[in-house]
Amino acid sequence: MANKPNARFKNFKDIFNNLLKTTSVTTEYPICTVMITYDSEKAITVTKRNEKEYYVKMYGLESYELTFEEKIGGGDKDYIKLKEVEQSSSGKHYAIVYFNDGKFFLRNFGR
Repeated sequence: MANKPNARFKNFKDIFNNLLKTTSVTTEYPICTVMITYDSEKAITVTKRNEKEYYVKMYGLESYELTFEEKIGGGDKDYIKLKEVEQSSSGKHYAIVYFNDGKFFLRNFGR
């Protein structure tokens, strides 16, 4: 069953066009999560190469330049589970908690 548009918005449909700017970005590994910082200046991604290696990367939303990158794991004995990045209320400090073969780790970073 498909949702039908609300008839009250019919006269205003042009206002709702092009509200979002979208850009397709090809990534080396699948993206697990993406977070936009509270100040809307950066996007932080968590990508997964395999069960042993994840990457946390920060990109500028205006320039699309990579401003931070860190590899988590990558060793022969690593078994990593990492899901998302958390940010402080100011949006300038970040933290990840990840699991590596039975041990939990906390990694914090800023801009």
